[in-house]
Amino acid sequence: MRHEPAIILLTRAKAQNTGFSAQLRARIGNAARIVEAPLTLIQPINATIDLTGVGAVAFTSANGVSEFAKREKTRDSACFCVGARSADAARAVGFAARAAAGDVADLAQLIAREYDAANGVVLHVRGRHAAGDLVGALNARSMPALSVIIYEQCVVPVDDGIYKDIGSNLPLFVPLFSPRSAKIFLDQFGELQFQDAVAICISSNVAKELGDGVFGSVVVAQRPDAASMLDAIADAL
Repeated sequence: MRHEPAIILLTRAKAQNTGFSAQLRARIGNAARIVEAPLTLIQPINATIDLTGVGAVAFTSANGVSEFAKREKTRDSACFCVGARSADAARAVGFAARAAAGDVADLAQLIAREYDAANGVVLHVRGRHAAGDLVGALNARSMPALSVIIYEQCVVPVDDGIYKDIGSNLPLFVPLFSPRSAKIFLDQFGELQFQDAVAICISSNVAKELGDGVFGSVVVAQRPDAASMLDAIADAL
């Protein structure tokens, strides 16, 4: 008897879904069907990036890197990134980027350890919705820091076909990469039943956003990065 494969539902913005889907397919082969259902759309914000007095730029997403690179040509500043993916994106546009271990606390520690505040302000280039307060964490270490918001993640409606996929009684795995994405997921699909589904969260903060009893089980990746999410998904399968 032939069994239908499990479903992995990817809900990030389209560019992030596409890249992660390719990595996931390489990792798991045909062990599951990957369904891409972007719940957000990256929308640029018309904000001025003022680099006067800035000695370092900090990125907490590849989206921030991409939007910055569209507007600014200079790559003279020191560059610090929250994790490997954002650092790879920054290097691809010409920065000599250094990567933290995957969350804002790690990034603040990296900057405090490796950057001399006498060289200028740290500018956090970010989206409207951010997980963690990098500027506050740096200011608490007596490091001058500011932020500029240059994009936002707008919620987009879900294609009706997605409801059919996730309501098909097949095993379902839902990777979630931020507290906001978890909240948007619940807002979009909250009326459905997920007692037999597995949520795979990039951090405990994401898992907390889900609350109790929504999913049959919740897995938290060992580290807050894409590689650990791939490990967690493969292990759950």
